[in-house]
Amino acid sequence: MRNLKCAAAGGLVFLATGCMLDASSEEGAEAPVLEATDETSQRLSGCEWGGGNYIRTALLGGSARILSPHGNHVDTYHRADGEFFYVQRPVTNTWGDSHHTWAADFNGDGRTDLASASSGNVYMKLAKSSGEFDSETWTVPNAWGDASHIFVADFTGDGRADIASGHGGIIHYHRSKSTGGFNSVDAGVTNLWGAARYSFAGDFTGDGRADIASASGDKIYMKISSSVNNFVSATWSVPDWWGGAGYTFAADFTGDGRIDIASGDGGGVVVHRATGSGFASNGFAVENKWGGENYTWAADFTGDGRADIASASGNNIYMKISARLGFRSETWVINASWGDSEHTRVGDFNGDGRADIVTASGCQVTLHRSVGNGFTTEVY
Repeated sequence: MRNLKCAAAGGLVFLATGCMLDASSEEGAEAPVLEATDETSQRLSGCEWGGGNYIRTALLGGSARILSPHGNHVDTYHRADGEFFYVQRPVTNTWGDSHHTWAADFNGDGRTDLASASSGNVYMKLAKSSGEFDSETWTVPNAWGDASHIFVADFTGDGRADIASGHGGIIHYHRSKSTGGFNSVDAGVTNLWGAARYSFAGDFTGDGRADIASASGDKIYMKISSSVNNFVSATWSVPDWWGGAGYTFAADFTGDGRIDIASGDGGGVVVHRATGSGFASNGFAVENKWGGENYTWAADFTGDGRADIASASGNNIYMKISARLGFRSETWVINASWGDSEHTRVGDFNGDGRADIVTASGCQVTLHRSVGNGFTTEVY
């Protein structure tokens, strides 16, 4: 984390150490430490894993499950009735590389599918209510930008995920059809892009359609969804204050239905709050405690409709909990080891509206289940 000079930009005045405006609700108070709760333990009867860089988190029946593509099957892990289950689901052995493999609801049935592209083919594994998959191949023109600027989201607002591939002044745009497959067009945009890890897809305008935001310094280059075939380019200005890419997140931190961007750096988090036509930026003081970037996530861990930040290090999970103004710092304590980052996933695994953390090492799966003010640990 770096020290920054204090400055005013766009009406935003940064105060105090690290150029952070302290708008927390408990100024000067030490972060509360919440003790670990009792653990339950039950070993899975068996397991397999495919390549770690293919592992995805999915939604089925209102709760999350883990999908691990593995050749001619997908290894799935889910929680039900207080237990964790491993099930092997058969699929066709057709996959693109991991950078062109995505998990999203491409047919609008409320279940997360897998799509894996190779040249002009997108190999689909469409999730069924039973947990199984139907394998199909949807064709597209063989035109792709760099994998780092490919975005999967619902850009049309029809409830189905689409694929947008940025390539200079063009977005290769594959729109999911209600009957299956894609309608593909090339949409012209300004050739202005930030770095890959500072580029995000989300609904920044609140109109129900995902947009693309790509940040570089004091500019965020927007590609705003305007119709089923088009993006409108705009540039939204922000203060040039950014933490590391692994500590920068796009999520709804205010609960207003629009996606914001939050970037943590030492003792502060700056939030670029989407207003629908730009960003309103504020800096907030937080406790300067962070885990590694691969163990730091943004999700709604409290169930209040606002995204929080959780950063794990050993038995401590350092929480930056979204408040009406700023963040409240807490430490939620656990008693368990961690699997590697590829086998550690965040999602609502029990369907209670709060994000949980699952971490796996071989056939041992550990669930840190959020109870709103801490985690209960279950080991399987």
